[in-house]
Amino acid sequence: MEVGPRDGLQNIKQLVPQEVKTELIQSLAETGLQEIEATSTAGADEIVVFASVTKAFSRANQNCTVDEAISQARVVIKEALASGIKVRSAISCVFSDPFSGPTARKDVLEVVQQFLEMGCYEVGLGDMLGVGTPKDTQSLLEVLLQEVPAHRLAGHFHDTYGQAVANSYKSYEMGIRTFDSSVAGLGSCPCAPGARGNVVTEDLIYTFEKAGVKAGVDLEKLVDVGQWISKRLGIPYGSRAGAAIAPKRTQTQRSPPRKHSPTESSVPRSWQVVEDTREYRIPRAGTAMKITLTRPKNGNAMTSTMLTSLKKFLKNLHKDPTVYHVALESEGKYFCTGMDLSGGTNTTDMTGESNYYGQVAAFFEAIDHVPQTTIALVDGPCFGGGVGLTFACDVRIVSPKVRWTLSEVKIGVSPAVISKFIVRIWGA
Repeated sequence: MEVGPRDGLQNIKQLVPQEVKTELIQSLAETGLQEIEATSTAGADEIVVFASVTKAFSRANQNCTVDEAISQARVVIKEALASGIKVRSAISCVFSDPFSGPTARKDVLEVVQQFLEMGCYEVGLGDMLGVGTPKDTQSLLEVLLQEVPAHRLAGHFHDTYGQAVANSYKSYEMGIRTFDSSVAGLGSCPCAPGARGNVVTEDLIYTFEKAGVKAGVDLEKLVDVGQWISKRLGIPYGSRAGAAIAPKRTQTQRSPPRKHSPTESSVPRSWQVVEDTREYRIPRAGTAMKITLTRPKNGNAMTSTMLTSLKKFLKNLHKDPTVYHVALESEGKYFCTGMDLSGGTNTTDMTGESNYYGQVAAFFEAIDHVPQTTIALVDGPCFGGGVGLTFACDVRIVSPKVRWTLSEVKIGVSPAVISKFIVRIWGA
């Protein structure tokens, strides 16, 4: 996970303009980085909770004991999970505390297990002081991996003593696959005097690429971003690999990263179909999934079976932290014409589980509450419930062919089921 825009910039003393932050995030996304920690935002699909393993640092950093920090996190985690929001945790001082010295490995295990039991899908192991070595990393993981699966852990290593890349690679050799890093090495630790920033993203990518581990990131483009943000902030460029790569570039003059514009990913996606019915198809590529409505001859109208099956699919996504995005698209001229009037769906029964309007409402609520980011890819007209379908999603990407028609309004009826989703975007 690239943490420069949040963890990195929080330790920069001068004010960083919002437009610089935005351009940094957009430029990082264009390098191929899949996960970028931005900042605190409204409507978050995932949050991070923090705690220190050690008493002294917990008091200095969070002004509370370790137990109090965990109790506070428990309240947040419970509320987040109930709202369909994924939770990741990050713990600090896994090797040593700047005030009390070395950290007991059993204490690290205890805090990790508490966070996992509370429902966090992953725990980041933070060496905020940057004092750990590959030997320390191995010793700690030998203890943790006896009780905790490797995919539930992540590495968060600072580079004070130049050990962060080595610690990350040792972790990789032992099964860890997620690492927090920061472009240009932005960051430090305000409660640990002398501590350096996070492991440098450019250096980490260079190491893994040389070891044959493909990260899917354009390293040269990433170096451009690192040099650009360092210049904007007036600080030395912190990447050793980047400093070596830059002079070798054949391009003699490079300008700062361009303003964001829609571009294709540098790594083409390979979609594998995981479910295919006569009404919809669901393929997956890495951390992304798509729902494609496949009833073009019927305007992709929503049938009872479609609503029930897709609601179940979305509910199950709560249990899958490996999926980050769900795109909704359709085949044919119309995106979705709403209610199925073909005769195959009973739209008059208002009782029990067969209540069609209840099924529509439940489907929209499932979209609204799924923890992953939902994106409506709209390339045709929408009618009635089809309008609600687009606005139940978090994001809409539309073509010039799109038209939204609230059919009910034409006969003086309020679109009750979809009003909630329309009003929050269009306004009352």
